[in-house]
Amino acid sequence: MRNDGDLQALDPLGRLAAQWAQEVVKAGRAAPALVREAIEALGRDQAVELSITVGYYLMVASFLETFEIPFEGSQFDQGVKIDKTPDNLRSS
Repeated sequence: MRNDGDLQALDPLGRLAAQWAQEVVKAGRAAPALVREAIEALGRDQAVELSITVGYYLMVASFLETFEIPFEGSQFDQGVKIDKTPDNLRSS
C-alpha cells in the first residue's frame, strides 16, 4: 500500500493488517496497543501469523532490492539471473 493509501477503504481486518505492516516498516515492530488489538480481533495464533507474514514479505523485499532483482513483468523478458554482483554491492 502506498504511503498515501486510504486505509478506510479496507474492511476492519484489512485496516488492521495494513496498519501492522506500516508500523513494522516504520518502527521495526507493531506498537503494543496494535498487538493487543490484533490478538483481540484475530486471536493469538493468527496475530503471530500476521507478524510472520509481514516479516516474510519485508525479508523478500529486502532480498530483491539488495540483489537488484526486477519485479516488474517487462523486466523478466530476458529472465532473471543472480550470477553477478549487483552494482550497489561492488567494491569501489
